[in-house]
Amino acid sequence: QHAVGHLSEEDSWSLFTKFAFAGGRIAKELEPIGKEIVEKCKRLPLAVKVLGGLMWSKISVDEWLLVKKSEIWELPENNVDILPALKLSYDNLTSHLKQCFAYCCLFPKGDEIEKNLLIELWMTNGFIPSRGETCLYQRGKEIFNCLVWRSFFQDVKEVNSMEQTCKMHDLMHDLARF
Repeated sequence: QHAVGHLSEEDSWSLFTKFAFAGGRIAKELEPIGKEIVEKCKRLPLAVKVLGGLMWSKISVDEWLLVKKSEIWELPENNVDILPALKLSYDNLTSHLKQCFAYCCLFPKGDEIEKNLLIELWMTNGFIPSRGETCLYQRGKEIFNCLVWRSFFQDVKEVNSMEQTCKMHDLMHDLARF
């Protein structure tokens, strides 16, 4: 069991805004709702990042209030403070993103995952939907980047000019298995 580090209230808000308001579009009417969402993350860095990434895609006060008032925050935690935030972010993925993410539970915890191999496996299993003229591999790269941005993958490293690797946080791996 690892001791989970907590951020200060100020650092939690700063990390959240880095993702939720990327590009500097801090909307004053969203700020108080955002602070309540950050509070629900219990100052856990992964939860704050994941929820910040989720909120970036939501632009209206109503969308922010739906996340803040979600009943998932009320579920029993089983001594895992972070799961409601991760589950909420997972629930907001599109079906093909959920499928691609969940597939990653087949990799052992802590393993480095090769981006190109992962995309090929997604393509082979039919997880990547086609879209017009865009090739499936390009769509796979978009899915990979989306999952990185939303903090489902971390520790992305350039192996060479043609290859990247990533890892999944242990809690994200548990979520994928769930």
